[in-house]
Amino acid sequence: MIEESPGSAGGRGGGSGSRRVGRVIGFSCNNGTCTKYFEVTEREKVEQFDIPYSAIAMDIKLSTGKPFVVQGIVDPELVKSYRSLVNNLK
Repeated sequence: MIEESPGSAGGRGGGSGSRRVGRVIGFSCNNGTCTKYFEVTEREKVEQFDIPYSAIAMDIKLSTGKPFVVQGIVDPELVKSYRSLVNNLK
């Protein structure tokens, strides 16, 4: 999850503002069902993930039916490297 400062959203003027990763959440999905298996918010742990700021935004629908936009990574090799880091942090 990206923390955004004032002026850092899509309409930022002149590139002002900053973005940083504030939370990493891992989900495992199988046959349309996703389960959260990892979440970390501690700054020193979050910083161990090399998360590209170009992570794509995806529209998802929560189990309540409410639409929600999340940033995500779908690069299988990067996800694989994250899995070993997650196992070390648990």
